[in-house]
Amino acid sequence: MLTLPFPKNTFVVGALCAVVCVLVPAWPANAYNTMPYETMAKETLKLVAAGNLDSALKKARDLEAKWDSETADLRAAEPNLWEQIDTQMDAAIAALTADAKKATDEWNTYLKILARVPKPEKK
Repeated sequence: MLTLPFPKNTFVVGALCAVVCVLVPAWPANAYNTMPYETMAKETLKLVAAGNLDSALKKARDLEAKWDSETADLRAAEPNLWEQIDTQMDAAIAALTADAKKATDEWNTYLKILARVPKPEKK
């Protein structure tokens, strides 16, 4: 008797693919991990609260360099949102040379705008 394993194997592979596609949810097409930027901004806020504006300014400039060098994908996919975040970051950095209250307000606004970035779903 002649056996044809090909159709049987094709069915098994197809069934396996269907199960995997149902059980593994897809991330949104434009999902970004903003945790490093949030963390650095919160560290900047802690330095401001401690009255260490010089160190806060250094941390903020490090954040800006990281942001500019690592967010090209976000900038291409969400140019308006990227620009809002970048502009607010500039305002927050500038406020570090003014006073602690203004700097705190500007960094909190930065974090609120940054929170609008689509993020991967938590597992």
